[in-house]
Amino acid sequence: MSLAIRFSRTSIPDLRIPLPAPGTPCPVTSLKRQIRKARPEDTARRRLRLIHAGRVLPDTADLSTVVRPIVEQHAAATADSPIGDDGNEPLTIWLHCSVGDQLTDEELSRETDAGSPPIPSTLPQPMGFDRLRSAGFSEQDIEQLRAQFSRLHGVTGDTDSDAARRLEERWIDEGATAPDTLPDGSPVGVYEDLLLGTVVGFFLGLLALFFLREGSIFSKRQQMAIIAGIIINVSFAILRVYY
Repeated sequence: MSLAIRFSRTSIPDLRIPLPAPGTPCPVTSLKRQIRKARPEDTARRRLRLIHAGRVLPDTADLSTVVRPIVEQHAAATADSPIGDDGNEPLTIWLHCSVGDQLTDEELSRETDAGSPPIPSTLPQPMGFDRLRSAGFSEQDIEQLRAQFSRLHGVTGDTDSDAARRLEERWIDEGATAPDTLPDGSPVGVYEDLLLGTVVGFFLGLLALFFLREGSIFSKRQQMAIIAGIIINVSFAILRVYY
């Protein structure tokens, strides 16, 4: 078995790293050090984020959490394979490596310390997007994400900071456990449907009525948005004629 690292920068060739023996600890920070050693000119002082199945692996995580389910699934598939199949081919596990901005000496040291055994602390646990620091996000990344979240969910400067963090916590947790709904309770895709229908109705005008007869093309929500777009189109036409 081996790990295959694919970098976000296409100029950096893929990297293959052999997996440690079963039962041997392999924290994410250790893998990052191997990557920097193998590709020093491109990654030595860069912020690295390792991603698997769309999830950023925290520096404190161990690769066994990623490797074990894949190995078990591969072993089960091999056991069910008919004799003669290529079930014994070497297993390759792919990880995506995002190469970011330059790190300071302090940030590099903090990344190294993240792989060490944790020291009990009396400080309060981070909440909301502050939890993303342990996943390798920079302060700038967190602030940008927080600003976008605040605009979408109406969080203003007058909002209590604890309440804002609890709202972020809910968004993070519900985003992981309820993928079919948004944090505000709206179904996933509702805003895209409304935007698509409104644009079609506005730019096609009365011609868009043709699509309302084809129920298989647009959903009911999209059809309602098309009607709204037609109304907006007609309203602009009336205003242009009389004003």
